[in-house]
Amino acid sequence: MARLNRRHSTLAWLALLWLTFAVGGRGVAVASQDAPHDPLQDEVARLQALAAIPDTEEAARAQRRLVELARGVDAARAEAAVAALGHFGAYGRDALEQVVLQGHGLTARQRALELFLAARQDGDAVRFAALAVAELPFPLRMLALDGVGGDAAALAAIEPLLLDREPRLQTRALRLLTAARRPAAAGFAHSVLEPGTRAPVALQVAAVEALREERSREAIARLIDVAGFAAGEVRQFALKSLRVIERGAVVLAVLPMVAPTAPAARALVAIEVARHFDLSDLPELSAALRATLAHPSSEVRLALLSALADLEDRAALPLLERAVLDADPLVAAGAIAAVSRLRAGDVAWRQRLLQLARTRLPAQRLAAVAALAEGGDAAATHLLLELLDDPEWRMREVAARGLGRIRTAAAIPPLIERVEQDRRRVRHAAVVALRRISGMAFDDSARDWRRWWADQPPTFTPPPLEQVLQLEQRLAENRARGSTRASFYGIPIESDHLALVIDVSGSMGEPGVDQRSKLEVAKDEVEQLVARLEPGSSLNLLFFADAVRRWKPRLARLDQRAIREASGFVRAQRAGGATNLFDALRLALEDPEIDAVYILSDGEPTAGRYVHPAAVRAQVRHLNAAERVRIHAVSIGGQSALLRHLSEDSGGSYAER
Repeated sequence: MARLNRRHSTLAWLALLWLTFAVGGRGVAVASQDAPHDPLQDEVARLQALAAIPDTEEAARAQRRLVELARGVDAARAEAAVAALGHFGAYGRDALEQVVLQGHGLTARQRALELFLAARQDGDAVRFAALAVAELPFPLRMLALDGVGGDAAALAAIEPLLLDREPRLQTRALRLLTAARRPAAAGFAHSVLEPGTRAPVALQVAAVEALREERSREAIARLIDVAGFAAGEVRQFALKSLRVIERGAVVLAVLPMVAPTAPAARALVAIEVARHFDLSDLPELSAALRATLAHPSSEVRLALLSALADLEDRAALPLLERAVLDADPLVAAGAIAAVSRLRAGDVAWRQRLLQLARTRLPAQRLAAVAALAEGGDAAATHLLLELLDDPEWRMREVAARGLGRIRTAAAIPPLIERVEQDRRRVRHAAVVALRRISGMAFDDSARDWRRWWADQPPTFTPPPLEQVLQLEQRLAENRARGSTRASFYGIPIESDHLALVIDVSGSMGEPGVDQRSKLEVAKDEVEQLVARLEPGSSLNLLFFADAVRRWKPRLARLDQRAIREASGFVRAQRAGGATNLFDALRLALEDPEIDAVYILSDGEPTAGRYVHPAAVRAQVRHLNAAERVRIHAVSIGGQSALLRHLSEDSGGSYAER
């Protein structure tokens, strides 16, 4: 009886199949008057109908044929067969999984996975986890992670993705594990955020999220580190994360780091973080920061002076004014800058600055003049005009900038003289000042400025400042659209007394552009730059790995012979060794004639006297406090928080290539 029922059922399905094709055939015949016949659709429709007949050999053969087509190389048939398989319940789900694993066309495999996800059932999460860790194309693995959900066994299965070579898979897996509070998430997040790592930004942000959710003492300490030495989006996200964590826990982690006896590297990180908090309702942290002015490290005291000024901590003024007499002249200069910011417009302090501007102590003198120039106080006009003839180029540059802020017509003739005969950095400052005073857009041609000035009446007065600011904005937009002047990896060369500091560590030998090594590309960039430098420029070349190799002990004036010699020195460099970034910068900054450094690196420091990014940054900031060298940085292969900070601290530019 059962056999008879199956026979009747099969006959019924065959009758239905015949009727479908009979009607369909007439439909196709009618439709063919308007559209071409599609044999592909006919074949897939026939197979789909056969495969739907229950418990028959014809159905099994049709199902196997659909799977064969779905896994095949014919893209159109594969995609049509995948769509058909989506109608067959458990069998169809198994078949779709086979297509994902063994199919040829990525589009068909991706569609198969989408249908598999849409038909998912309880227990399928582990199957999706297996697909995510399989040797499949990246888009399929990412899509498979959508099916993992919160299943404990599936989450355990995707933990190996944290060590995958594809950062986007690592990021997605980390977020899934974080949401489920899996211990592996926090452990991996700590390693991603170690100082000196160059993980992609998205992965670092996901790691910050993981530590924010963990909220242990160790997690808070790591977030403080990240907020102190990271850069850009990662740093900002770490700061936001610290603000949503219970305030007392964060303060308890910061306080030991700013103690006068704390290690300098830890104190520097904590100071950097503290400057981003509102201390008005954190009296215990404010008091701890002031006490840190007694720290034995000059670098820590210098960083703290700037932070207290940023925080507008007027209660710290007595301590800051006492620091003007610090034994370290650079700390004393930093104290002058900090007090000047907190006492802006104070007549008594201005008189003190005028006195300090006459001192014989170079660092303090320069800091006092810079503070007067920054304030644009007309009472400093006479002093700044005198300093346009100072033998020290740094003083002439500061004086020119200050006169541009004061905007007095009396400064025009001496500023034109600076444009005519000074080094490029001073010329640039003089041109900016002349534009601010005149409202004219001339560049560094003294002849153009003299002609214009000769046509002005004795009663000339500067145009409204708003008009000048609009001019500066237009000029900045024009510069952003490109320049014909020499550049280094897109950063314009704005100096004629410069050093190029190039990383030649082992990683620079790895492939870069067009399968050439990163070092070979850098060598070409250096040689092109040397050939295009402004006539009369002075240059030095420093290549660094474990040790630093200098072309010359000091800046060398470029002529044809020097250019050929420099080219030979560049071509002789080979990649190998660690990354001694600090010593390379220290040697460059030792030359008092250098006013700009262009540095290129593809990694974080791994050798030298200072390796921790916060320590390297503080030491370079200390060395450069009086030198005022602009550091322009190029990071190869990803973001470098350290290089970005070095450029920002010195007023330079930063680029990633």
